[in-house]
Amino acid sequence: MSQSTNIAVSVIVPAYNSGSTLEPTLDSLVNQTLEAIEIICVNDGSTDNTLDVLEEYKEKYPDVIRIISCPNSGAFNARNTGIGAANGQYVAFCDADDLADSQMLDKLYSTAKENETDIVVCSFRRTKNGTASAIEMNWGDTRKKVNSSSGWIVSINTSCWNKLIKTDLAKKHVELRSRPKITEDAIFLLSIYPYAGSIAFTGEPLYYYREDGNT
Repeated sequence: MSQSTNIAVSVIVPAYNSGSTLEPTLDSLVNQTLEAIEIICVNDGSTDNTLDVLEEYKEKYPDVIRIISCPNSGAFNARNTGIGAANGQYVAFCDADDLADSQMLDKLYSTAKENETDIVVCSFRRTKNGTASAIEMNWGDTRKKVNSSSGWIVSINTSCWNKLIKTDLAKKHVELRSRPKITEDAIFLLSIYPYAGSIAFTGEPLYYYREDGNT
């Protein structure tokens, strides 16, 4: 499938043995207010019912859900696989046990277009037993230029899931040769930031990191 500007956002979901948490995650994505999306689910060598759940959603939403199965190699490589297959103008990420606000992709995409920026970062909340934490990564609604003195970049949270990234930019810098496992997402993001002319931020919490869902 060739890249299509008709798809605004490709959201990538790496899934490894996520059968017990995956349905709420997918529900939060298929019900996004932004319609021009594709959901690329990368089954990372799961041995539980993850693939069964994905196939059920693929049957219900054949025009939106895509499934890629690969041998288990970790979430970082699964995200890379998804980026390589992405057809959208931008890529976003969602872990298979978290939740996206129904307007997350819509608002991130609108912010990217309005600010003419390659990357957008949103605030998020942690949730546990149905209780949400205070808002994190809240830099308000702003746009910062990236240059040689942009030391503030290292203060951005190092997870991929609250970020929208121009697909062309992500594809160019996805091949990393050496990366310590515990910081692989941070290295990926730090390899991209210098090539963005600016990074936009929104203070609205649009992503929910489920501490009771993550394993």
